[in-house]
Amino acid sequence: MGTHPRGDAKILDNRISQKTLSQWIAENQDSLGSKVKDTFNGNLPFLFKVLSVETPLSIQAHPNKELAEKLHLQAPQHYPDANHKPEMAIALTPFQGLCGFRPVEEIVTFLKTAAGNNMEDIFGELLLQLHQQYPGDIGCFAIYFLNLLTLKPGEAMFLEANVPHAYLKGGEPHFSSEPHCHPCWALFPYLDKGRRRVVKETPKDLAALTSEGSWAQQATAGRDDECI
Repeated sequence: MGTHPRGDAKILDNRISQKTLSQWIAENQDSLGSKVKDTFNGNLPFLFKVLSVETPLSIQAHPNKELAEKLHLQAPQHYPDANHKPEMAIALTPFQGLCGFRPVEEIVTFLKTAAGNNMEDIFGELLLQLHQQYPGDIGCFAIYFLNLLTLKPGEAMFLEANVPHAYLKGGEPHFSSEPHCHPCWALFPYLDKGRRRVVKETPKDLAALTSEGSWAQQATAGRDDECI
């Protein structure tokens, strides 16, 4: 839900005269609060949705404002908006995801343990689950390179610009189709996302990723491991 011109949320309540969220906000400026109203010129600066994660989503990273503007100029057909996309995921149920690189020392420890075939102590069950869902996908091993977080309902993780991340799963075993989290982003044309073809990142693009493992130490959610 948001107010971007390419995806302005519609109001279906016939008791409200305005037909879109942007129209309603324009006539109800106090709803934003004085700080947001003054900072963003009376506009809603973010959008959010309700997400159900039954299978892991792809590993991705969102550009900062400077890179977003650059990509938009270079390839507007793939990047139709110049805005950045910092993201926050608020858990509605127990929720698991990857966020940011682990410290190098920890990655090395995982690799040495895996070489000895002792998988029980290093999320072997999770690795097998990922492999069953995506056979032969090298991305399954990302659980050893990225921080693995488990959120309780009401907890959140912040996905800073240029930080690699992925949503893995949410919900209780018998309620997999229920809403699992509220992702919230800076305003951008989300509806265009599904119409863009996947663009393979180049080494130059990948150089923009945040690789500092200590970033994860700022997380406040519950953890499955000792990264924090």
